[in-house]
Amino acid sequence: MAQLTHALKAYAPRLKISSRASMNQVVNFIASRTGLNRGTISMVLYELQDTLLYFHLTGRSVKLDGLGCFTPFIDTKGNIDVTNRLPPEFKAALNKPHAYEGEIINRDMIGKSSQELIARWNNEHPDDKINTG
Repeated sequence: MAQLTHALKAYAPRLKISSRASMNQVVNFIASRTGLNRGTISMVLYELQDTLLYFHLTGRSVKLDGLGCFTPFIDTKGNIDVTNRLPPEFKAALNKPHAYEGEIINRDMIGKSSQELIARWNNEHPDDKINTG
């Protein structure tokens, strides 16, 4: 018998992530918009990395206007990681209607409830239904 997770995996909307932008592509993009030279931009980005590491290793979060708050945390195994809380204006820009230009898989399922996903699963998989009872 199928589970809700099967329907979610099959039908929930998700972004098709394209190839990752490389450091070189990011540097070139910034250079094309600012007139700064590539060497300066690369140096600043590497210094930003070292700066974040420094403050995180001293137990401090770092707030960067426009990019959010980066906060170190530790898990139960003792591994340190970092979370980033995006600022509201960044999230608003991501969610501005029709701004996203990438592919959305299962776009037709945006706004559908779990029950609607289950109904679609059950309709398409009559021999492996999800029990809703």
